[in-house]
Amino acid sequence: ALSQSTGGNHGGEIVCFRKNLNVMYIDPDLLRNISDKTGRPLGFAAAYMNLKGTTIVMVALYLYDGENLSERNNDILLQQHLLKMALGFPLIIYGDFNMLVTDLEPSGWVDRMEATVIKTNESSTLKHHNNRHIDFFVVSKVLIPIIVEIQPILDTNWGDHIALALTISATPLAIKGRVVCVPKSLPLEEFTKVWAEQDQQQQQHLIQQSNELASNWLNKQKGITG
Repeated sequence: ALSQSTGGNHGGEIVCFRKNLNVMYIDPDLLRNISDKTGRPLGFAAAYMNLKGTTIVMVALYLYDGENLSERNNDILLQQHLLKMALGFPLIIYGDFNMLVTDLEPSGWVDRMEATVIKTNESSTLKHHNNRHIDFFVVSKVLIPIIVEIQPILDTNWGDHIALALTISATPLAIKGRVVCVPKSLPLEEFTKVWAEQDQQQQQHLIQQSNELASNWLNKQKGITG
């Protein structure tokens, strides 16, 4: 949370994923450069989500309450545009914009993001206020074909806001990584017993067979890995 000159804090943002999804952090140096470019701390959190056929940038943002298109809210919107330009991937942005879509549209920001607004049919996303639909998604237009639906989640145990669930039709990319494998212990006691029962000619034959088998496996692997 960021301390405010007027007292109190500006709440933080977070992007969370299930551990089975193929997700990567965004380069901290890039995020630092975006903050420096706008002269303000970041007003968003973001991460890559890798899907089959594409990579999406998932963003959570928060704009200051009661300010609409103030200078610092415009700076946070500019941060999103700089992120889009730097990465070149489509985005799904979810946020508490603290303004109606009709208040956001005059900025031209949604058009510059090559995106569209996706919101529910609820009149408000605040539990105790009417006609305040201030939480919504901004989604890159290229992702529209994979959007299935958006649903409000009214039964939440936090604050004044309801939650929104956006369903997409896409398959996560498999997670790949190096795994350290510990081989099983060799059955030396059993081998020693069987080996002792062989005469010298049989032992020589087994050694020759083992060398040929090992050579064949090695050559086969070289053909794969070089």
